Amino acid sequence: MLFKRALLFVVSFLMVGSPCFGQEKKDKSDYVHRSEYEDLLKKFEALQQRLEQLEADRATRAGGEETRPGAHEAQAGDSGTEAEAAKAQGRAQEPAAEKPSATAGLHLPDVASFTPGFERAEERRLAEPNKVPAMNARIAHVGEMDLYMGFDSVGRFQYLTQDNVAVKGDVPDRLEPGFQTPFGDLSFMANFGDALDIYFDIHIATRPNTDHLQGDQGYLLVHKMPERLQGFRPLDWFFEEFDLKAGAFEIDYGDAHNRRSNNAQVQQNPLIGNYVVDPRATDIGLELISAGRRVKWLLGFGSGTYEGHFENGGGYSAHGKVWGDPIKDLRTSFSMYYSDHSGDGVGWPGSGTVGNLFRTNRSGGPYQGVLDDGDAPGQVMPGMGQKVTAVQADLTWRLRPIELYAYFAYMQDADINGSGPGAPEDSWYYYAGEGIYYFTNRLYLAARYSGATARRLNDASSNGMVHRIQLGGGYWFFDSVLAKLEFVYQKYRDFSETDGMISGVDAWLDPEFKGVIAEASFGF
Repeated sequence: MLFKRALLFVVSFLMVGSPCFGQEKKDKSDYVHRSEYEDLLKKFEALQQRLEQLEADRATRAGGEETRPGAHEAQAGDSGTEAEAAKAQGRAQEPAAEKPSATAGLHLPDVASFTPGFERAEERRLAEPNKVPAMNARIAHVGEMDLYMGFDSVGRFQYLTQDNVAVKGDVPDRLEPGFQTPFGDLSFMANFGDALDIYFDIHIATRPNTDHLQGDQGYLLVHKMPERLQGFRPLDWFFEEFDLKAGAFEIDYGDAHNRRSNNAQVQQNPLIGNYVVDPRATDIGLELISAGRRVKWLLGFGSGTYEGHFENGGGYSAHGKVWGDPIKDLRTSFSMYYSDHSGDGVGWPGSGTVGNLFRTNRSGGPYQGVLDDGDAPGQVMPGMGQKVTAVQADLTWRLRPIELYAYFAYMQDADINGSGPGAPEDSWYYYAGEGIYYFTNRLYLAARYSGATARRLNDASSNGMVHRIQLGGGYWFFDSVLAKLEFVYQKYRDFSETDGMISGVDAWLDPEFKGVIAEASFGF
């Protein structure tokens, strides 16, 4: 009886209470407090943003793998591919000279795409052959524009001695070993697809100006007209055949300027010092460059200086170059240069403008303290930059593990005192030869001989000569860090006292310097 009463009580309780429980459950499922809703919404939005970021990162990595040289070969896993054959021989594949294609932010590619400066292809459709292939850091992407940045820094230690040196009869103090002032450069390139490059660079510190910034180059390189201007056949044809460079730029005279150190940009130079005669000019003007032919050429016209001038007789410059590869791995070129500032003052060191192919060196030289202790001591600066004609023939033969380079040239300044009375002449032959041997992709040795022979000085015949011998090599500790060591010996000989001073020193005393210099550089 008790059991029946208990069972009846339980059944009655369930029948009466179940609607209440059910309603409570229904209320909990249909109603959520507003604060809980807002908290859940925030969490959902955060998860959604995180998912979008992961998808973007995944796409970026996938794009980088597609543009990395040798990526497809590595994925294929074929033991007979060129990539694995190169790996088996202990050498790296040549990287593609193109920029990464990620959509945003800073992008540094795989280290395999970094290449030593003096190995970089001299590709005419890149804004700056020496620098742009290394500028792999993209710092901005806006519309059709990609902005890339490069940075270079260099430090040196030298132990140089000199003999028979006098400057206007004064004998300089004895040299001591020590560290040089470090230098740096910033470079930028804005790329607008296959139509336009804008390049400029800044010297952070140089030997002539150790404490403030100085511009070097800034120019446009136009490959074709914008799409909205295309369709006009003469312009379309013009940019199919030519590229146009405009602004302030290093003129393309000879090939040695692609192998020299320019302030902190030193990794295209297999040695530390430059050539005894070091022709390099930053000009304001235009350069018309042929595109896509076996034999290429260019024509340039400009002010002849890197500063604007509007005085009567201020002068101008013109230059041209023809180059090509007659056989595989052999490059030849022939260059011409002319500038005339002889109608504007007497030139350096007086008033008026001068041509800067031989007379000025904006970034200075790699040696310090020797001879006249100038901005580029040891460099021979022929002529006075007044009425200059120069020709140069270059030859480069690349047959790895050996690379050979040589040039022979002639320059004449037909009026060294400008608008002063008379037209005395200076003329020189200058020449160089160098060789590089690559033991590995990172280790190499190099040797260079460069010299200059005076033909006429101040309108009188001369037999004076200057010789420089450089022996050294380098090792790439990292793909952007290069260490070099060099022994250098330079000597003047056979000048007469009537020849006067040559590049700041009393040359008839047969001055010389020699010693060891070490260099460490970083560049990307």
